[in-house]
Parts: sequence; structure tokens; C-alpha cells
Amino acid sequence: MTRPVASARPVFLYDGDCGFCRRGVLQLVARVGEAVDVRPCQTQDLARLHPDLRPTDCTSAVQLVEPGGRLSRGAEACFRAIAYAPGHGFARLLPRIPVFAGLCEFLYRRVARRRHALSRAVAVLDGPDPTPASYLFARRLALALLALVFLMGFLELALDGNALLGERGIVPLDRVASWDQHVQPQGLLAMPSVFWFARSELAQSAVLGLGALGALLVLVSRLVRTGLLLAALAWLSFLALAMPPAGPAVELGNPFFGHESDALLVEMAVLALFLAAPRRDSSARVSGLVVALLRLLLLRVLLFDALARLAPGGAWSSTEAFVRQLWTAPLPTRLGLAMAAMPTAVAGVVHVGMVGCSLLAPCLAFGPRRARTLGFLAIVLLVGWTTLLETRGPWPILVLALGLFALDDQTLGALLRRSPPAATAPRPRSSLVSLFRGTALVVLAALAGLAALDALRGALSPLHTRLAPWFVSNVYGARFQVPTSHAVLVLEGAIDIQGFTPIETRVAPSDLYRAPGFAGLVLPRLDLALEYAARRLAAGEDPEPWLLSTIAALLEGRGGVRGLFRDGAFTDQRPQMLRLRVRPFRPADAAEQARSGMAWFQGEDLVTPRIYALRDGVLVEGGR
Repeated sequence: MTRPVASARPVFLYDGDCGFCRRGVLQLVARVGEAVDVRPCQTQDLARLHPDLRPTDCTSAVQLVEPGGRLSRGAEACFRAIAYAPGHGFARLLPRIPVFAGLCEFLYRRVARRRHALSRAVAVLDGPDPTPASYLFARRLALALLALVFLMGFLELALDGNALLGERGIVPLDRVASWDQHVQPQGLLAMPSVFWFARSELAQSAVLGLGALGALLVLVSRLVRTGLLLAALAWLSFLALAMPPAGPAVELGNPFFGHESDALLVEMAVLALFLAAPRRDSSARVSGLVVALLRLLLLRVLLFDALARLAPGGAWSSTEAFVRQLWTAPLPTRLGLAMAAMPTAVAGVVHVGMVGCSLLAPCLAFGPRRARTLGFLAIVLLVGWTTLLETRGPWPILVLALGLFALDDQTLGALLRRSPPAATAPRPRSSLVSLFRGTALVVLAALAGLAALDALRGALSPLHTRLAPWFVSNVYGARFQVPTSHAVLVLEGAIDIQGFTPIETRVAPSDLYRAPGFAGLVLPRLDLALEYAARRLAAGEDPEPWLLSTIAALLEGRGGVRGLFRDGAFTDQRPQMLRLRVRPFRPADAAEQARSGMAWFQGEDLVTPRIYALRDGVLVEGGR
């Protein structure tokens, strides 16, 4: 009897004449590296490798001969071969699960019988290049875009943070909630913020500085994981202010954080910790599970965004609703405003295009190479339309960063006209590190699935309520219901009751002759909060505490709050009274603009104007 040849490495045998098998083997080699000796069975003396091997065996199923003579075939051989990859030892246990093992063997036999037809189909869908997909280009570009968004956000807060959250700002940090009523660690978990330990302007500047430093580290590809941790923790400290602990402790509330791009930024930073390469192994292959989680996040953000808007009465439920939401949405763009004057056919094409891109692009990202390339082009088109027509803030950049993982190095290298970098198999790591990493990714996958269900329901589940603001980047509710008019909050100041002069906002519509900007990648937080406040006041609600604090700050000339508004009246003096009005605005058509030079026309007050003044340092209504 012939004894099997002793080998230090397991030998994996496959059908070298099968194109489908060759592609699969390249995927295996990319994962296991030199740990497994991969050979085509046509060039081997099978009897020398193992006495039970026959020439027909390898043409019907792959075989694995391990040191010591163990022979396995089919799906079991694949799992046992993958177990030799660094950190994948758990794969050896999968064939021992009866139901799972039986299902895998059944699927393997079905695929093996049709492998030649599948080979031709894969060549058409995936292209002639059989090289396994790697994502080193996408990782570099996505991390750079993520760092750029972080840096823009921290610079924005460095300019306006003291006026918004400083000790003499609109919502001082110490008055966001009654911090002392909540003890740690319960309070820290419900409101994860560094400001539990210090809430001064110095602490705010320190958090901003550390966050900006982290963003710069990621941007220059130095200590990337450390930089991501610094940036994410700093950003989460501000984002958590929008999620104060439950109960009657809220004093002023915080409307300046908690927008979709804020939460999406934290989610992407958490996944980027697993995406980033080790410092000494920058060419390490990107984990397929991390890529799948990033694509799942893209699917959740775009697909459920589209489904929410397509609901009855939603922003995309009809072309008419689509056009109306472009100018009734908070902080409209100039091109979005101009869409109201364009022919219906043009608006219809853009409407159908945005809906189609939002529905199809994230689904195509899970397909073969050519489908993924088509999906990426759709994402680029959607991002361009969104930036020009309706969105202010970094949301389009974040979506583009996620969309990069629809492209592998081969495709992205061809687009950039650069040779794709050579990806190497990850270095061996301890079983404890592999277990922790795998468990964390599985937990993130489960949370992403729950967040997808929450997006469909339009409300937070009890679990996500406790985890907010970690996984709430697109829970919409009624946010995309289109109002019939654009309610605008108009602030007017006066020295006496006889003459009120507008105090104009920097971005939000208030000046009838000022058309909105084309786009903006920095989110003007006060202007956005004022837009949503106008909607609530138009619905008959009372002014929120933060809005009254804004009025008091303007009357007092407090801090840098006046700098959050445009220069004009009361630059050198402060008003004695302030009138709060809510008026409906509509865009002027081309003829009206040519005749009057006005970008907006306003209607009558939607609610009775309110007049505020200070009396002994206390804000009173009615000017008394």
C-alpha cells in the first residue's frame, strides 16, 4: 500500500481545466497565502499524495490532504482549507454542525454540476480578470474622505462652538441637561460624552483640538486607528448632547446635533476602526466582512431613505411633491429653488433618476464586478444631484466614501489610471484578538440589521433607544412629509416699538432679495435649527427654551451669538426689543425675479407675532 507523502503544509487539489475553479482558488490563495499548497490535480501524482485519491475525484470535487494524511473533499475541504488563514481557525468547526454541513454539501454539489456554465456567466458579469477583489485604494480614499469630514466638522465647531455651547452661548454645556441627577456609568452609557468630566469652554476647546488632531492623523495615514478613536470620541461627545438622559432633567435641549450626517459619521468611524490597516502592515487585505458591513450601511442609508420618501405624502411620492420639497426643505439650494421654474419633464427626469439611483445603486454594490461598477456610477450621479439640489452638509461625501467599496482595486485603478496595489494576506494574530475582532464584527452586523428594521418602521426600537446615538443614522418617521409652504422664522430688532429691522440669518431664508447658495459642505447648525423651529411655531407650538435663549442672547449682546447672524443693523449696538414672526415664503419665478429682483415672496404671518424684551435681566414677552 502506498503511503501518503509527508508534507509540512496541507495540499489543496482542484480541477485545473475549470475556469470557475481557478477563480475560486485565487480567492482561497488570497486568503490563506502560503499556509496551503494549492495545486491543479492534472499535474499531480495523486497516489503519492494519498492512496485513496483517484483521477476522477478531483474533477468532481476539490480535495484537501492535510499533514498526517487526513483527506476531505467538497465543502468540508474548503472550510478546512480556509481554517489555515490567519484568524480563521473557527472554520474548521463549521463542518461539524450537522444541518449547516449538510446544506453546504448540497449547495456545493449543485454548483459543481453547473460549474462550466457558471464560469461563462461569471466571466461576463465579473469581467475577464480573475484576480480576487481587493480594496486598498478604496480604503485609502474612504479614510481620507472620512478624515476630511471630521476635520470640517471640528473647524466649524471651532468657529461657532462657543456661541452655540459656550458659557455665554445659546445652550451652555452645563445647561443641556441636569448632569448631576444621573450617576455614572448609567449616565455615561446613555449620554456618552467626555463632557461628563468637564464642561468649560477650555474643555470644549480641548475636545475639539484632540478631534482635529485625530482627523489629521487619519488624513496623513499615520496612527490611523488612534486618530479614528480620537476623532470619533470627540465627535460622539458633541453628538451625545442631542441625546440627553430620559426624564425631566432637560433644561434647554440641544437642537444643534443629531442630524443624519452626524450619526452616520460615528457609525462609519466605528467600522473604519476595523477597516484601517495595522501600522506595520499597510498593504494587508481588507476583511470581506468589513466590506460587507460598509455596503450594508450604504444599503440602509440609501434604500431606506428612498423608501421613506416614496411613502404616501412623502418627498418622492410624485414629481410635484419632489419639486415642492426642494424649496420647502430646510436650507434649500439655488438649483433646488430653480427646479420649481423648470419644465415638468425636466423635473420628472431628475426625480426618476434620483429614485432609481437610490433604489438600485446600493443593491448593485453587492453584485459582481461590472454590476458594482454600474452601482458606483449611479452613486456618483446621486451624490452630484443631491449636493446641487437639496443637501447642505457632509452627507454626500460620506455616501461617496461608502460607495467606494463598490469598486475593487482593479476597477478603481483603471479609473485612476494607476496600477492597483498588491494586497497581502493578513499577518497571523493571536486567537484572543481574532475572537474579539470576529465577535465585534458579528455584533455590528446584528446592530446594522436591527437599524435597518428601525428605518423601515420609522421609529427606534427599545435596544436602539439605549444605544442612541450610535446607530440612528436614518430613522425617519415623518421627516420626509412635504409641507405645503416654506415657513420661515423672521427675527426683527428695534430700539423702540416704532421701528423693527430684520436681523438676518446667515444661510436660512430671511432676506427676500437673497437667493440661497448653490451648495455647502459645512452644516450651518443654527440656521437649520431655526428652520425646524419655524415649522413647529407654524403648527401652533410655543417657542422652545433654546430659541428663547437665542433671543435673550441677542438682546444682551451675549458672547459671539450676534456673529451667528449676518452683519447689518445692530452690529454696533444691541436691540432693546425683538419681534419673533413666522411667515410663509415661496420662490419667485423667472418673470417675477426679472421684474422685481426678489428671490422670495412672503405671505401674511402664520401666527401672531411675539415681542420680547429684557426686564431686570429676565426675558419677558410683550415688551413690558
